[in-house]
Amino acid sequence: MRFAIIMAKIRGFGVGEQPAFGKVFRIESRKSELPNSQESLTVEESLIRFESAVRRVVTEFEVSIRKSPDTTLKAILQAQLALLTDPELSTTIIDSITSGNTLPAAIQATVNEFASLLVGGGTEFEARIADLQQIGSKLREASAGELLPIDFPSEGEWIVVSNDLSPLETSQFTSAIKGVVTKDGGPTSHTAIVCRQLRIPAVVGCGDISKLIANEIVTLDPIENTVYLGKVEINKVAKWWWSLPQRETRSFRPLGNVGSVDDAILVKSSGALGVGLLRTELLFLDSKTEPLIDEQMAIYSEIVSNCPNGEIIFRTLDAGTDKPIPFLNLTKEENPALGLRGQRVAWSNPQFFENQLIAIHRLAAHFPSRKISIMAPMIACAEEAESFSESATRLGFDSIGIMVEVPAIIEEITVLPEAITFLSIGTNDLSQYLFAADRQNSSVAHLLNPWQPILLQTISRICKLSKSRGIKVGVCGEAASDPLLAAVLIGLGVESLSAGVGAVPDLVAISKVLTQTLAEEAASVALNSKSAFEAQLSVRDLLTSDK
Repeated sequence: MRFAIIMAKIRGFGVGEQPAFGKVFRIESRKSELPNSQESLTVEESLIRFESAVRRVVTEFEVSIRKSPDTTLKAILQAQLALLTDPELSTTIIDSITSGNTLPAAIQATVNEFASLLVGGGTEFEARIADLQQIGSKLREASAGELLPIDFPSEGEWIVVSNDLSPLETSQFTSAIKGVVTKDGGPTSHTAIVCRQLRIPAVVGCGDISKLIANEIVTLDPIENTVYLGKVEINKVAKWWWSLPQRETRSFRPLGNVGSVDDAILVKSSGALGVGLLRTELLFLDSKTEPLIDEQMAIYSEIVSNCPNGEIIFRTLDAGTDKPIPFLNLTKEENPALGLRGQRVAWSNPQFFENQLIAIHRLAAHFPSRKISIMAPMIACAEEAESFSESATRLGFDSIGIMVEVPAIIEEITVLPEAITFLSIGTNDLSQYLFAADRQNSSVAHLLNPWQPILLQTISRICKLSKSRGIKVGVCGEAASDPLLAAVLIGLGVESLSAGVGAVPDLVAISKVLTQTLAEEAASVALNSKSAFEAQLSVRDLLTSDK
């Protein structure tokens, strides 16, 4: 069991399982330090300086993408670069400059305008509100000649402390960075996702971090969601699935999330039994023109060729104005999470979605030994599920599924079309819609903790309703990346778990030792807990006790 001397501490939301300690490396906001020399620039001079600033920041992103050690981080950076190079962003800044605003004011006003459109979104891109502000800061710094990379220490053991971290900053971590603490964010923020992928312990969404002084020692205990001021001895508990004997049969199918060829290679080497989520939108973030059927087939073929043997689940384009893909030509929405996103984009771009289904089905013919499945995101009712399944069935698909992200679809599981044979729960979006909580707002981040008993009860209901129809259920959200929570999900009735490449090896190990009896016991403990914190601690104690 863990123990600690009682001392000053702050609480947040833990990421990872192992504790870490080191000196505090603080990243402070530099907005107020930027010079005001640009106020005297002419419109022409401001435009020239803006174009130069964009080139410099784009170069920094491109270098970080090339050097990124993690494919998930690389995908996030690519999405951010697409946002930075969005013609509408540049056009709006240029229009603001020509209207008489100074360059810094034009950048800030435009960033604020774009960010306001994402408030209340709750999708992956809503987690980019802070990143959008970071892009604005980078552009202002570059335009003032102050674009300086953060000089992360390369020796010793350090804990990065900041209001939040952009993916660009995280990509520049050195091996000396042992942990992260942030004021903002939550369990599904980009900082949490990236730290989990990089296996860096973190405590995010702490609120007040003023007590964490530069160069002072702090200790992170992500399992306890706690940051201690000072060095605290914490017993490291051996991971329970490493010590249990391996079984000949697996308790569930461990799968991987894939968004690139590199992802596919890593998932295959991890021992995964297939791909539970092939994120096709990540393949087209920079596409200015709509890819033709043959072009899509070529891209998909390269990925499938490198995937592990077993089922490969293609998710149709999960895009919208919160995840802009240039060729879709979507207009801005005040609340993109509640608007035209996911499968709903087929309403405005029906030909592309038809072509995507054709490309994937034709691809399957070239891989007769592979099971190629198709799945639609953001399905809200049985009528939408029927429309999607009819299109897929007409083309010849026999393995068709939908994402469960919108709570409304849960009550229609029993009347889904016969063609729907599996469901995949996206726990990130399901949590956001279930609790009406902005995942970028740290004041409500506790509602997005995947250990929330209400969320677990909802997943349990999904599994029971699906079982009554003979429909299989998997999870492909961030909850599948938590080794302890994985046991709970299997106990609730989930049959497969699909996680980012960094978490797949743990899922593979768990699947070889976890028994259904132990999983159901863990699920019962979690469901009967009064809070997310109690559920997490109770399951941890159960699964790490001597058996």
